[in-house]
Amino acid sequence: MEHVETFVYNLASGRTLEDLKAAVERTQGEFLSGCNGFLERRLIQLKPDQFLEMNRWASEADFQKAMSEAQQHEAVALLMSVIDMDSLTPYHGDLLISYAN
Repeated sequence: MEHVETFVYNLASGRTLEDLKAAVERTQGEFLSGCNGFLERRLIQLKPDQFLEMNRWASEADFQKAMSEAQQHEAVALLMSVIDMDSLTPYHGDLLISYAN
């Protein structure tokens, strides 16, 4: 069953939208694109310094494996340095219904 993870977070003090975009692009190119079961990533700006990130996975097992590997990855550490970790609110669960045109 497809698994979806979302994170709502603010930028860390002194960080910019350009810092975030660069870190997201780096984690995509150096980490997520090589993860088994990774399907899609979206970054949505909610407020000037608040963002929602959504990632789709083929399964929860693929998501869990990637999260265990993320802990040691340099590109992921860079992304974490751009995020105010006190503001980070993660949600994840199994996709029940999806519609698209």
